[in-house]
Amino acid sequence: MKLKNRVPLLIISLLLILSLLGCSSESSPASSTTAAPSKTASAAASSTASATTTATAAKPAATSTPSQTTTTAPATTSVAVTTTPASPEITPTESSTPTPTPTPTPTPTPTPTPTKTTTSSSSGGGGGGGSSGSSAYYLKLSFLGSSYKIQTNSVGKIKKDFTGTSSDSLFTLAIAADTLAQDDNSDRLTSLSVTSADPSGAAEDTAFVTDALEFSPGAAVFNPGFTFTYNYTADEIEEVDEDSLTFVCYNDDSASWETVDSTLDADDNTLTATLIGTETYAVIGNTYRTITDMYDTELTIPAKIDRVLSPNPIETQLIFMLAPEKLVGLAIDWNGDPAYIGDEYSDIPIVGNSSSGTFNYETAIALEPDIVLEGKQKNLSTDREQFGSIPVVGVYSGDDLLTEYEAEITYVADLLGVPEKGEALLEYYQDAMDYVESITANLPEDKIRVYYAENDDGLGTDAEGSIHTNLLFFCGGENVADVDISNKSAAIGVDFEAILEWEEEETIDMIIVGRGSQDTTYDTIMSTDEANLWQTLNCVQRGAVYVRPQNPVSWFDGPPGYGQIVGLYWMVHLLYPNETNDLNLEEKVEEFYSEFLHIDLTDDQISDLLDNQE
Repeated sequence: MKLKNRVPLLIISLLLILSLLGCSSESSPASSTTAAPSKTASAAASSTASATTTATAAKPAATSTPSQTTTTAPATTSVAVTTTPASPEITPTESSTPTPTPTPTPTPTPTPTPTKTTTSSSSGGGGGGGSSGSSAYYLKLSFLGSSYKIQTNSVGKIKKDFTGTSSDSLFTLAIAADTLAQDDNSDRLTSLSVTSADPSGAAEDTAFVTDALEFSPGAAVFNPGFTFTYNYTADEIEEVDEDSLTFVCYNDDSASWETVDSTLDADDNTLTATLIGTETYAVIGNTYRTITDMYDTELTIPAKIDRVLSPNPIETQLIFMLAPEKLVGLAIDWNGDPAYIGDEYSDIPIVGNSSSGTFNYETAIALEPDIVLEGKQKNLSTDREQFGSIPVVGVYSGDDLLTEYEAEITYVADLLGVPEKGEALLEYYQDAMDYVESITANLPEDKIRVYYAENDDGLGTDAEGSIHTNLLFFCGGENVADVDISNKSAAIGVDFEAILEWEEEETIDMIIVGRGSQDTTYDTIMSTDEANLWQTLNCVQRGAVYVRPQNPVSWFDGPPGYGQIVGLYWMVHLLYPNETNDLNLEEKVEEFYSEFLHIDLTDDQISDLLDNQE
């Protein structure tokens, strides 16, 4: 080919090469990219759907650039970017001479960048963000010997309801979910310890019931607070008045204990307070309490009563039955030789009986009783004057000294802090009353006629209607001494002619011997001397003469006290043995003496009590 024919072709080729070089300098294929997770609110809101964006590079004059496609995943999960090459587009260059179209070089498909996934905690949780296996936050609690981990979120909010108990079970700490626990810098509280220390500085007439409970670190805050509960027993609060129990908090500025609002549940034996800050706490109570006696007099007495006495035999018996360790003086000595009483109670000194005028105030005061129980209202004024600062509490055993014991048993048991013993005595008492009533409800009209013999010669008695013979009446017996009396608590004297008249009216079925020297009275009545008029009575001839049991306290009259409770079984069985053949009297006696007279009787002692004859 000639040169002039080749020049146009060379020029065209040169222009084509220059054109291609210019396109390369103006635009290059986009590289593969990965989008970072969106951190904006709008990106978070778009988490329910994926957004797809397509970017197209500027087209050069002579060639097309592959398009770039970017896919953005939801902002709250992961983002993946994929670049896909577009099909090449060739634009032919005008030429008078056809020119071969160059074959474009394929653009390689880029390798996709691995997807990055981020896991975040749910709203209000304690993980605080991070990758899978993210951190959890805890409040570590060391609580009086017990250890706990309480999960929180990153700012200190408790995730679940929590309840922990001290190692001795005396205290319970409860924190509700969503409670914010922070230290004094408003940072998340990471640890809390509760330890005990010796308390000091109680106010006058108060006493600490618990150790001081030191919370550390101090000045931490729980919003809206945590519940702190003291789970007490009767023994733990015996030094104070239960109704006065309260939490107190130590104030460093005033160097004093300040009362914290507390809720007492005496039925469950719990004291509870809602606390906000971590300070030093304790439980205190008053060492004195205010009461109202059975005659409606308000008195201040010690919260704990360890020493008590009474100038009355009936109340002395009740104190002994309920709390023998608290009885420091006897109104009258125990009956029996030897008395059926435990050795530990055999040396209680005698202070005397106000009814007989033998009560000795000096002796009683020297025994340092915490309180004195007075069973006679007429003596209260004198007692209070004589005893001075020692509280004298008026009590009352009822009008008939038998069927109204319940009120005094309950009152004194609560007063002495032994309500359970009072309940046990009441149960025995009520069972005995119910049994007697079940028998007497079905008795024939002709009741057992009884003469109650007192004094050495047997010619003293207590008439029908006397408080001293109520046991006989209640158990279905008929008192042959049915005479008018003006004083229901005084005995009367009779002559033997009156006794013979009662025998002539209707046979006297039995004689019960009581009061005075029972041995002498019994011997007098049972004497076989020809001049003994008692031998003219049919009951004496039959040997129906019975001595009341009275060791260590009387079961019938002399005085009509709490020994009559076991006497209910004895009397109804004595009067109506056939009707009470289902009664195991020995068992009832053994139970009463063991539970309330604090001695386990031998079989011989039980037989001695029930022999009824001397």
